[in-house]
Amino acid sequence: MDASMTKKLLVFVFGSLLCASAQAQQVSHPVGGPSTSTMNELASWNSVWGDTLKQGPAFITNDMPTSISIDGSPLTMRNTTAFTAAQILDAAFILPPSSGSKNYDAVRGVAFAPAATTINLVNGVSAYVVSDAATTGVGGFPATVGLFTAGVARGTNAKVWGINTLLSDTMTGAVSAGTGKSLNNEFDFNISSPNTTVIGLSLAGGSKAQPATAVGVALQPLDLGQASTAGTIARWSSFLLSIAGSTNTFAGIGPKQAVGNSIQSQDIIFGFRDSTGADANIVMTGSESGGLSLFSTNSNARALTLLGGPSRIAMGDLSGININNRIVMQGSGATFALGQDPGFTTQFYGNSAAATTILGNAINLTPAGGGAVTVGAGRLKLASTTYGALTSGNPCNAGALGSLIWITDSTSAVFNATTTGGGTNGVVVGCDGTNWRVR
Repeated sequence: MDASMTKKLLVFVFGSLLCASAQAQQVSHPVGGPSTSTMNELASWNSVWGDTLKQGPAFITNDMPTSISIDGSPLTMRNTTAFTAAQILDAAFILPPSSGSKNYDAVRGVAFAPAATTINLVNGVSAYVVSDAATTGVGGFPATVGLFTAGVARGTNAKVWGINTLLSDTMTGAVSAGTGKSLNNEFDFNISSPNTTVIGLSLAGGSKAQPATAVGVALQPLDLGQASTAGTIARWSSFLLSIAGSTNTFAGIGPKQAVGNSIQSQDIIFGFRDSTGADANIVMTGSESGGLSLFSTNSNARALTLLGGPSRIAMGDLSGININNRIVMQGSGATFALGQDPGFTTQFYGNSAAATTILGNAINLTPAGGGAVTVGAGRLKLASTTYGALTSGNPCNAGALGSLIWITDSTSAVFNATTTGGGTNGVVVGCDGTNWRVR
């Protein structure tokens, strides 16, 4: 018998002895393995009767098809006896020690970093990968992943988490007075080439149906309270924080549809509660026709309010404001229009407690349909610094023909050098080419 056959026979005999020993000792899941010339391999049985001796990659099986009701794992790796997995889990949930937390892990790692540790990292589970494989094609394969999880919510009402981390700052489950502690989840990117691309976090999928709810990032109260008390004990200082110098663009918001014309932007929604306690919101969106639009689901809500200091909306030339085609202000032309909507019959301009000044080289008041410009209980005043005292006989510019002020209740010809004009019950101040006259 050659050496190779002898080795195989010894492996078979050794495996049989392990199986028999396990049965005799009633060990439910014995683990053993043959020594090879390259590595110590693991062998496993998923029953007391054993299974084929595993050779090659390490393989642990604990087949529990109907229920999982105990704490444990088929394989546990630990560097300490100071803490069990259940004790650490209690502490992570901020429960008193030995509260009975249970966890069943396919592979369990328990690591403890003592105060005197001198290395950089102490990890419960680690993965290290290096890739020389070029990633091409649809889906970006082949891919190299340091930590990969896959899960399926197969049963009705089942919920699956791909990653779930739980961090705490105490082992007692009570309010503590520790200082200098920090709880973090971190993604670091160390780049050496200007040709490298980086995506800090990508949320994607290959769905075949629109889910009932799909939220990219959800922020929940830090105290995990009920809706009536949420955020009363602890809350986040801020949802997103961009440190100075971190980026040129804080956020980019794209259209609602990937293709097509005249597609408005995705919405930004500001939620609030109205005076009756009902939920409402203000929606901000952008489009070609509407620019930046603000509207509210609450009919009584103000869409925009400017507060603090000299609050203002500043616009350059050629810009303007159009309010429902009723008030239009436009730069580089000094156009101010009121009442372009004929159905809007009453409009107010100015502040009753202060003077209103309109500046321009020429100001035209042109009522729609040839109507009158009416001055109410106030008065119409001409500044004497511009026209002088408008009394009969004052010399005037011969070129200033026509009426300066025409107050009348009927149509009248223009008051000038060739015609006196005017209708009944009218007052005209004008120039006849030589003198100012009041009729």
